[in-house]
Amino acid sequence: MIRNKNTLTPTIENAPGLVWRPHSKGWEARWQARTSLIKQGFVPKTKRLWVGETPTDDEAADVSRACQELQAAMLAFSQRSAQR
Repeated sequence: MIRNKNTLTPTIENAPGLVWRPHSKGWEARWQARTSLIKQGFVPKTKRLWVGETPTDDEAADVSRACQELQAAMLAFSQRSAQR
């Protein structure tokens, strides 16, 4: 974990596009698409993946897996857009 504004921000390995936001219940893990691809029409722009204090190992694995799937979909969209 890393220190952020005097609180511990959770970290999850192998989670491309993951951003953390403060939340009333602790932290919100949210996947975020690239701005340039959002402008080209990619959706979802963001997706909430988890909320709480500290994710368990199983929750962290789920978040990582979801980030990888969303990132792959975004990159596939990028490839299709480039072929047009």
